[in-house]
This record gives sequence, C-alpha cells and structure tokens, in this order.
Amino acid sequence: MKKEQISTQFYEVNPHTMIIFPKKSGSIVYSEIYEVDSHYTSKFTPFELIKTSCNFFGSSYEGRRINEIPKKNILSKGCLYFYYYIEETLFM
Repeated sequence: MKKEQISTQFYEVNPHTMIIFPKKSGSIVYSEIYEVDSHYTSKFTPFELIKTSCNFFGSSYEGRRINEIPKKNILSKGCLYFYYYIEETLFM
C-alpha cells in the first residue's frame, strides 16, 4: 500500500474507496482515505469530500441521506455509509 502526502486537490470518492477516517491535527480536521491499494491524506474534512462527491455524481448529500435512512440495514450503493461515523466522531 503506498502512502501519499497531504493533498491540496479534492479527492473524489470512487468504487475503490474503502473508508474515510477523520484525522485531527490540533484544531484542524483532515481526512485519511483508504483505497484498495492506496492511502491518501486530504486537507478536506470527510464531510466535505462526501458532500462534494455526491454533487459531482449528480446528487445532493441531503437527498442521498434522506433516501438512505429507510434502508440503512440493506447493503446498497451510496455515499452515506460514512455519515453515521462522521456524526458520532466530529460532533460530540
């Protein structure tokens, strides 16, 4: 697995994205991004990455969130599997 430096470019969530972890450094929150064979660090928060990726693929974060809530126990494609983790870790 190769590791890259903190990226100033925006990361696009894709089919190879496995998980996005929040990483705090002082008062700044970064994103640790793990793909199948790569590891990246982004200067953007996980929420910013997910929200922008939803918009990039023609959806809104709010629309995806509302659509995902009734079927949260069913495995389906969506950018919302990160939502619950982000809510619990960053806003406590």
